[in-house]
Amino acid sequence: MVAADVASRPPGAVRPRGMPQLVTGTLIAAAAAAAAWLVTGWRAFDSIAGLWQPLAFAGCLALAETSDVRLPAREHRCMVGLSGLVVAAGLFWLPPAPFVLATAAGVAAGEALTLARPAGRAFAVARDTLAAAAAALLARAVMSPVAGQGAPRPTLGAPPPEATARWALAVLLASAAFFVVSHFLLTLALSLLRRRTLLATCARVTPFTAALWGANTAEGVAAAVLVRRGPLLLLPLLAVPAAIGALANRAWAGGIVQRERLRALDAAGRAFGAHPTERAGWASFAEHARAALGCDTAAVFLGRPRESALDVVVSGGGRERLAAGGPGRWEAAAEQWLERAGWTGVLLVPLVDAGRLAGLLAAAGPGLPGRLTGFDRRAVSALATQAVGALRTQGLLSETERERAALRDIVEHSSDGIYTVGPDRAVRSWNPAMATITGWQAQEAVGRPCHELLRARDGDGADLCARDCPILRAAGTGQEVTREAEIRTRDGDHRWVSYAHAPILTADGAMDADVVVVRDVTRERRAEEAKTAFVANVSHELRSPLTPIKGFLLTLLREDRRLADERRRDYYRLMLGQAERLEALVEDLLEVTRMEAGVGLPAGSPVDAAELVGAVVERFAAAYPGRDLRAVVPPGPVAARGDRPRIEQVLGHLLSNALRYAPAAGPIEAGLTVQDGEVVFHVRDAGPGIPEDEQQRIFERFHRGGSYLTRQPGGAGLGLYLSKRLVEAMGGRIWVDSRLGRGATFSFALPAVAASAAGAGG
Repeated sequence: MVAADVASRPPGAVRPRGMPQLVTGTLIAAAAAAAAWLVTGWRAFDSIAGLWQPLAFAGCLALAETSDVRLPAREHRCMVGLSGLVVAAGLFWLPPAPFVLATAAGVAAGEALTLARPAGRAFAVARDTLAAAAAALLARAVMSPVAGQGAPRPTLGAPPPEATARWALAVLLASAAFFVVSHFLLTLALSLLRRRTLLATCARVTPFTAALWGANTAEGVAAAVLVRRGPLLLLPLLAVPAAIGALANRAWAGGIVQRERLRALDAAGRAFGAHPTERAGWASFAEHARAALGCDTAAVFLGRPRESALDVVVSGGGRERLAAGGPGRWEAAAEQWLERAGWTGVLLVPLVDAGRLAGLLAAAGPGLPGRLTGFDRRAVSALATQAVGALRTQGLLSETERERAALRDIVEHSSDGIYTVGPDRAVRSWNPAMATITGWQAQEAVGRPCHELLRARDGDGADLCARDCPILRAAGTGQEVTREAEIRTRDGDHRWVSYAHAPILTADGAMDADVVVVRDVTRERRAEEAKTAFVANVSHELRSPLTPIKGFLLTLLREDRRLADERRRDYYRLMLGQAERLEALVEDLLEVTRMEAGVGLPAGSPVDAAELVGAVVERFAAAYPGRDLRAVVPPGPVAARGDRPRIEQVLGHLLSNALRYAPAAGPIEAGLTVQDGEVVFHVRDAGPGIPEDEQQRIFERFHRGGSYLTRQPGGAGLGLYLSKRLVEAMGGRIWVDSRLGRGATFSFALPAVAASAAGAGG
């Protein structure tokens, strides 16, 4: 006979309700009805002495039940032993009614000694009672022709040969009926408990139970035949083979148990490689640990020192976070959790890694931890080693992932462009800064050759990638290569970059990848070019006034020539003009220095802007009598907030620019308007105009217009830069509107104030 621990589930697991209880109740009712029906037709024994047969059968069945071995069968455990042998013998020499009642009594007694749960005992008794009723009815049907010949009911002794053959056939068929009914009801209960199909559960259990049924039935029939042929033959001919068979049966079952547990132990070690997530891996490990230890349930308590907590992973997939404090309190927290969960017979094993508590392994089941065998202790040690190794590996993986995340954050948020290429010069990675510098997004760049994306040129315009590829040079030398080159962006713009190639080499010295760090140095290079041009411009500007001054002085010092007083005064005026020009240049240089240092920034006060514009235009008209200068201002005072000398300085720079670049006969207009609470000053000329891409750069320090402007003497590239800084220091803004060939209008706006304040502040 085969039984099963159908009630063994992990504490806390979902217990299916409704249908299993209904099945158990139905079985109990059916078993009671079958027993009652059989008893009604049972003629009592002639004497009390006749009761020894069913009582002996019930006792033997109870002993057989207690001697069964639990055999693992995936999610459940089957019980294998000598129960089937006793049932087969009872079918041979007990009438139907006593057989059924004795089976119920024997199973109840045996299950009371082996199963702790009342539900399991009730199910086992009801199941085997129904199976016994089915077997007894079939046996009576087969043996009824023998009884119908008028022969008395068979008793212990030597029956006729034909009756023995028929009885043997009846026992075989009845034993098969007992097995089919019992096995079907067991499989039905397991499928309902485990939420699996009946066919799938039957496929898992049947191979064990069918083989055992055949062996037990053969032994039972042999025992019954020997008893009927001669009771004295039982002891010498059956006792020793039965004992040997029982031992072999237990050894066979034990071997299966051992193989299943070894298989579970091996599967526990491979649980983490077979599951993609840490949670699924630990749930699988806990389930395999339960099977390897042969216990009811198992759990792993994973230490989380950063969160002062334990993650509890129970076999079957349950998981929760347990607040547990530091490692010194983990064991107490785990014991409290196990007590709350109702676990009994608990084995708690600490998981220690290099002297540090990393977690705990818990197992629970009847008799634990007292029943541990040598194999169990070795299994516990192996499971603990596997768990510690998994924790160490996961810790290393977590640390590696944190480092990778930190490195990824550095790369993604770096202001420098970073990309990697393989030996074939195809791009493998491309950070956001590279997308900003080049205009190529990562999804467009990855997989393409880097020379197709960058098209790098050196200072002479030669193709660097074709002539002297730095990636190939780094691969050949294994050394870092640093270069500067001009690249072309996705939009066709040109940028100067400084880049460093750092090869990553394999063990044999070959290049596995090249890490390239790119810095956009366009602004620095342009600033350097502007500084170089500035030095040249300033040198020219300083030399320009000095040359005529020196010439006039040499002329005045000549003793061989006498100059008229009027001519001499003209020379003095010219020298004074050149000296003033030199003084203005030096003053601009000093002003730049003060502005960069934040010294001398203007403070705002009310200024009559209309009167100021008229005064500045009048002064420039006197200095340049041949030029067409116009002041366009509204009548009456217009008040602006600012510093009068600095506003005059800004207007002077703008007018000087217009005079320098506009045609000699072209008009130059200076004026103002009031718009949206601002006083807007403007200087308009009819010069060559400024390209759109230069209109922001002209306000940079040291910058001068390109070849589109007529470069007449004068101008160091400081006037517009100073104008911008001064206007912004006074709380205003400055800009230019221009088109090539149509002149330019420079404007700046300052806050407007009430006109009455202009007189007081002006």
